[in-house]
Amino acid sequence: MYADPAINNLVDVSSLIAGKVHNARHAVAGAHHLAAQGTIVGVDTVTPHNITMEEMTAYNDALQGVRDAVYYNTQMFFEDKHDEAMDNLGDAVDMFAVAAQELVKVEAVAEVAQEADTVDEQLQLQEFISESDVELTQQDVAAFNDSLEAIETHAQEAAVFLSAANDDFVTNHTDEVAQEFNSTAMNMQVSFNAVDDVLKLEWASNQYVSYHGFFGHNYAEMATVLGVGQEIYEEQDLGY
Repeated sequence: MYADPAINNLVDVSSLIAGKVHNARHAVAGAHHLAAQGTIVGVDTVTPHNITMEEMTAYNDALQGVRDAVYYNTQMFFEDKHDEAMDNLGDAVDMFAVAAQELVKVEAVAEVAQEADTVDEQLQLQEFISESDVELTQQDVAAFNDSLEAIETHAQEAAVFLSAANDDFVTNHTDEVAQEFNSTAMNMQVSFNAVDDVLKLEWASNQYVSYHGFFGHNYAEMATVLGVGQEIYEEQDLGY
């Protein structure tokens, strides 16, 4: 049997009626054939397959029970959104890797320039920047900056969606609000304003719920981000 009681009930009542319909087909075929041969079908040989009003009501109630059941809830929604944001974050990191590779030339210039103390070294630096493709273009800078903005946004989204998925109050309350709007998590749109710490879930322009200041305790400052990143970068070959 299915794990959900509403589905179990629907299986029971629909199977009962489906069984009656199945047997009724045979009874109708038999009655028709026998009547053509002059054989009288007995009383209560066809009509016992009638569907009663109680069976009809039970079936329709079971349908409504499944309609009203919540199979895709807010927690699942946030878990899916977390996975989606992590995929977007991975794509943004790939964009950054390409953009950062274009800026390796700036690091090379900085390294040579820092050593240009003597006239000979200064002439070597001058020759290096004259003969090498070391200029930056607007496209280089835009690609680099856009990748960083995308990474910051998707990292914020992925983290807050995971935090929300693990917050019983947020998930339970959102499920309740969805039912009040006669809707489900399947129809939700979500947005997160990291500046104001506002997570908003919306079904329609006038149907929404928002959570203000729920996740501020889970913010990481720049020093933490850089520190964690430096440790990981030194331990692993990240390819960028």
